[in-house]
Amino acid sequence: MLGADDRPDWDDHAIASQYRLRTRFPAAVEKEAASFGEPGARERAGREDLRDQLVLTIDPEDAQDHDDALSVRDVGEGRHEVGIHIADVSHYVRDGSALEAEALERGTSTYLPSGAIPMLPSRLSSDLCSLRPDRDRLALSVFVTIDAQGRRTDVRFAETVIRSRHRLHYAQVQANGTLGAWGTTTALPQAMISHTAFASNGYLYVVGGNVGPTCVTTVRYAPINANGTIGAWTTTSALPQARCGIVSAGAVNNGYLYVAAGFNNSDITNRIYYAQINANGSLGAWQTNATNLTNSREYLYAEAAGGSLYVIGGQGGISGNVLSSVERATINANGSLGAFTAAPSLPAGRGYLGGARSGNTIYTLGGGTQSSGGTPQSSVYYAQVGD
Repeated sequence: MLGADDRPDWDDHAIASQYRLRTRFPAAVEKEAASFGEPGARERAGREDLRDQLVLTIDPEDAQDHDDALSVRDVGEGRHEVGIHIADVSHYVRDGSALEAEALERGTSTYLPSGAIPMLPSRLSSDLCSLRPDRDRLALSVFVTIDAQGRRTDVRFAETVIRSRHRLHYAQVQANGTLGAWGTTTALPQAMISHTAFASNGYLYVVGGNVGPTCVTTVRYAPINANGTIGAWTTTSALPQARCGIVSAGAVNNGYLYVAAGFNNSDITNRIYYAQINANGSLGAWQTNATNLTNSREYLYAEAAGGSLYVIGGQGGISGNVLSSVERATINANGSLGAFTAAPSLPAGRGYLGGARSGNTIYTLGGGTQSSGGTPQSSVYYAQVGD
């Protein structure tokens, strides 16, 4: 008998059989979908580049598709431009292609109790045509300008390239910014300090840090569940060399993780490591960037914004001076970085600092003025990317 209460997938099989739903893709269709790579310079050519704008998706908490996104920007005189962005499926599904023929046969994606039968292979439906955070994605966009009274004053359309910053659900958007009670979820396999952490595309990452007095190379990740808890931790590709003192020294950009400088058990370094994020949450092999920072540093703040990696402040050596310098390098399409150059310095030296980015504004918060922290500071600095 099909339809047991604890096995909704049995109902899925029964429905698929009853309505002759196509549950597998022909090999030619899978091959065609697999032939597309991440959008590069050629795919972006001629499109309006919105990757520096604050774009986000808002869906139900258990949503499986993220094919539309929103942006809002102030255009002056009390007016705002609202951008509505839809994944540009037509870029991949061309007239006369095997993908088009299969999509016509299916007509739509079918949503069932335990999952979905997509209209397109997962390479497209769950990846290239899904507006995932921190990934460049091709989109079709409509921009609506509204005045201070909410009246529409202009509409325009464009082919675009976007990079979603956040994957939000409705409850988050409707919240007032306060926090609910803190909960406890899956603990790390080891107690540790001075590591860096990332959240990207539904996974939480913990990189390097101290286990006892020793800096480690270990990197772990865990899936983030819809209710905010996390699943089991899994070990993935280790750093090329041990790193600690990197609390705020990590950044995420377009499917790559970056770790800047830090301590390696013997000295403070100026090297940058980066690794590609795989679709299943694991990481590819870490690469050592060909160009190094001008200044070695630890307890710094690193941030990716506007197509560049910024390395900000930090302690400049063992018992050394706290730095105010900021270094910037362009992020290349393959994840590597160009040469580091000087960017505008902080108003004062800061080590052991915190940082955050909102849209194109980078903030640093607090920090110390001497080696090993020194006197804690309350200052908050900010800078616009591109200024």
